[in-house]
Amino acid sequence: MNTTFEQNGVRGLDATSLARRLELIHEQGAAPKTLPFCELVRNVVIIASSSRGGSSVFAELLRRCPEFLHLRAEMNPILHISGLIYPTSGSDSDALDAGHLTADIKTLLDRELRLECGNPYLGPLSQEAIDDYVLAITRRLCLQWPEFNFRYESMKRYLLATFDTLKKSFAWTASEVRDVQLFWIVFLTLIRKEFPQINPYYYDLDAELIHKYFPNLPIPEGPPSAHFIEEPPFIVPVPLKQASDSEIMQKPFVIKTPSNVYRLDFLKALFPNARPLILHLTRSAPQSINGLYDGWCHRGFFSYALADRLQIEGYSDRFPKWGKTWWNFDLPPGWQDYTKRSLVDVCAFQWYAAHRAICEDRKKHPLSPYLRMRSEDVLSASEDTRRATAEKLASCLDLVAGNSLTKTLQDGIAPVMATHPPQKNRWLAKSAIISPVLRQKEVQTMLEELAYTSADFTN
Repeated sequence: MNTTFEQNGVRGLDATSLARRLELIHEQGAAPKTLPFCELVRNVVIIASSSRGGSSVFAELLRRCPEFLHLRAEMNPILHISGLIYPTSGSDSDALDAGHLTADIKTLLDRELRLECGNPYLGPLSQEAIDDYVLAITRRLCLQWPEFNFRYESMKRYLLATFDTLKKSFAWTASEVRDVQLFWIVFLTLIRKEFPQINPYYYDLDAELIHKYFPNLPIPEGPPSAHFIEEPPFIVPVPLKQASDSEIMQKPFVIKTPSNVYRLDFLKALFPNARPLILHLTRSAPQSINGLYDGWCHRGFFSYALADRLQIEGYSDRFPKWGKTWWNFDLPPGWQDYTKRSLVDVCAFQWYAAHRAICEDRKKHPLSPYLRMRSEDVLSASEDTRRATAEKLASCLDLVAGNSLTKTLQDGIAPVMATHPPQKNRWLAKSAIISPVLRQKEVQTMLEELAYTSADFTN
């Protein structure tokens, strides 16, 4: 594995080269020419939260509701190939404003967002749907492993071979994606014959399933390579029914990326005809900080190579091969003051900085649509609370809280992008580390702002 880290803060290929590579792959597909995406959007739901705040699970819940449109994954890779990631953005952090939206960037974002927007489709695929899926897989692999040259026709052969294997071994219907995780595992067993450097453990896949099919493959440590655009854990691409122009105009478009809390003005400018709803998803400080802490010590969530600038106690010294270079999760304004702090201080900073940015936007735009929801109410509360949550969200979006949205929130979902199995009050195992930062002025102020009390930490 290539362990030579970037020295300028940028992962992998330069934005222009990668954008051109994706454009060439796109030209091999048969995507229809349609109207500009961003101007068609009329309703945007921006899930605004801190990292490890429950947004992945909540977004996945909404992904199961046909009332909404979604991207296949988070928005960061699309911004990366647009040159809108630190430091090429010209910003000193993840922050973007309306001034970053040039005509060329808007043209690129129109194309990329349209290609990635729609609804999951897991039934037997038509020939057109198979071709679209090949295109999506090829493009996604380029974002995850950009040092390799993935060709559309080669990926199509692997895809068809995967369908054939699943049909013979598991009696699946031809061209069916019945179980996304099993599908991707089988696909990886085939593609690794040509690209053995692709490690399944860097995907958002069940670790036991990976071990079953790759029993001799060691669990990796550190970043997947020096070159990657999508942050690990990598998504497993699913077939997507691309949204039509009428659907884009009628259905709320959900965007979920924690670092977008520093880009709210940019996003509002990107969709000039839209009514943006800021859905402020909160989670109490101890649980979020604990999740961030575990994520920093995990093989995923690497975001920025900062050229040996980090001296973070509990991270840089624990992982000297990469801990002096690789920042994890979002990059808030003011991060430079935390490169020599303790890991728990960094995690507390990432938690309160994200919510501070959301609250400041709320104060700046008090009349803009806004809804605050607790992730605890969505993920671990009673069915009555989940029903009330669904009704509240539907009301804000002028939707009928019908069977789909209500039933989905009531049924719940398995963890997404998790570093450990769910466990109530898991943060208490690190209470000696986390409790002191809960007394920091900034954390206390934000806890009060979000109406959390000490009783919320242990119930």
